[in-house]
Amino acid sequence: MGIPPRPNRIISKEYDESWKILEQNIATYQDLGDLGGVAMTLEGLGRVAMRRREHARAAQLFREALQTAGTSLSSITLSILIRISRLFLETNLQEEAHRIITLVIQHPASNQEIVDKTQDQLVATALVREVKMRLLLWRILSTKLSAT
Repeated sequence: MGIPPRPNRIISKEYDESWKILEQNIATYQDLGDLGGVAMTLEGLGRVAMRRREHARAAQLFREALQTAGTSLSSITLSILIRISRLFLETNLQEEAHRIITLVIQHPASNQEIVDKTQDQLVATALVREVKMRLLLWRILSTKLSAT
């Protein structure tokens, strides 16, 4: 029995297939006693749930991933926290998301890769907000212009 591929390599638009593979991976990691693998696979399931817009399920999976990672697996824990902040952003909980992002960036176990990933997420979120705002303004202007 070999070590399964890490979740970030198999997430794609084939959500059902990804889900099945990730569930199989959990069993394999549990058999191996690899808590890091279990935590990362739970995080992968959470990402699939987010892409399916199953936010409550994603939150549950991220919570399980954090509990599994505990405090001894800090880089995995920080990665899971980044996903939770993204979930918060997607569900309009910006303040909570920014608190988590700040915690991740300032955490002593954060390395440059984690900081870059977190900052990229902030930039992407800001761009999405700006595009949404511009679309809203464009709709308002179009409505006003067509009414005159």
